[in-house]
Amino acid sequence: MGYDLSNQKTKEDFRWTEFFWVKVLKLAEKNGWRAKGTTIPKDYDRPDWDGNYYYNSGEIVEAEDALNLAEALTKSLATLPKEDIPLPKPNTKEYDQIPLEQFFSGSNGRKSLEDFIAFCRKGSFEIG
Repeated sequence: MGYDLSNQKTKEDFRWTEFFWVKVLKLAEKNGWRAKGTTIPKDYDRPDWDGNYYYNSGEIVEAEDALNLAEALTKSLATLPKEDIPLPKPNTKEYDQIPLEQFFSGSNGRKSLEDFIAFCRKGSFEIG
């Protein structure tokens, strides 16, 4: 499963795997992002809507929240290891103890975050 993010105004898309979407949000929280919660999509009947970022149902991240997310992730860039750090096998004790920054180590990880930061700075987006 993945998260397809779409800016309805610019028609730009961004994609994270489920694993990395969770890591991105946690990294942003670690760097000061306070989630405002998502807005329920129009024509969506769900009385138990709780504003989370994981439904994959067209929930909307409002522009202010997206900008705050971008700012927190920008702060995190200074903490990312410049070299690629190999990750241990998933579902191991070592894997569970990896600092969030290591998941985005090296030039590829950093580039992914920089691209996402640029996407967030363009405003509101939907999560699908």
